[in-house]
Amino acid sequence: MFLFIFSALSCLVLLGFLFGGEVYQKWGRRLVYSSASKITLNPGSGKITRAVEAQIFILPKGMGRPFFDSPNNKSNYSPETYDVIDIPAQNQLLYAVGVFAGWQDIDGTLDKYLLVREPSSKTVEEFRVSFEPSDLFKDEITTLGVENVEFRFKADGVNAVEKPNENNIISLTYGVVSKIIRNGDAVILIPVLDPPELAKKDETGNHLASRIIVRRIGGSLGLNWEINRILTKK
Repeated sequence: MFLFIFSALSCLVLLGFLFGGEVYQKWGRRLVYSSASKITLNPGSGKITRAVEAQIFILPKGMGRPFFDSPNNKSNYSPETYDVIDIPAQNQLLYAVGVFAGWQDIDGTLDKYLLVREPSSKTVEEFRVSFEPSDLFKDEITTLGVENVEFRFKADGVNAVEKPNENNIISLTYGVVSKIIRNGDAVILIPVLDPPELAKKDETGNHLASRIIVRRIGGSLGLNWEINRILTKK
């Protein structure tokens, strides 16, 4: 029991770590989040995964913070007060790191696949990026983050990931994003959390991207300057 609670708490801490200290809340029947401005991330390379035991995801009705618990405690949560989602044991994708290798169209939608190559294996993975609202992504519209390269040279080795000015991929449009992310750029991709899927996939089995993180000198200031320069030239 102690090990399960530790695992659940670790998962919550890890989600907060990856999503910039985001606090998940229930609004109606949707999951929404608020983000802190900065997180730290030491990404590694390729797909970073972890084994997750079977658990339940508890969503208080109305405003409230969701949490994980053991399936053995499911009877403790009244359906009048909580929504309970069963999460099976699975190998969860936490994030993926690689080199941008292009875009691929998807029939019948403005969404596109972002192609990312893992440097050591040369394997190319496809991550779906939202360029229009859809039931598939729900509240998890793909957003753009930036790693401040200057922080990577500090003695403590911390990589600082910052959030630009409330820019999401849809508002920027593909025409802008395709000029921001260029072949050979290092990218970090955060998957969509949509319990019971801890890393949601589309109908073809490709992961949905909740956030794309690029690297820039000056972090969010540098990226915002780049976005404004592109927009003023349109």
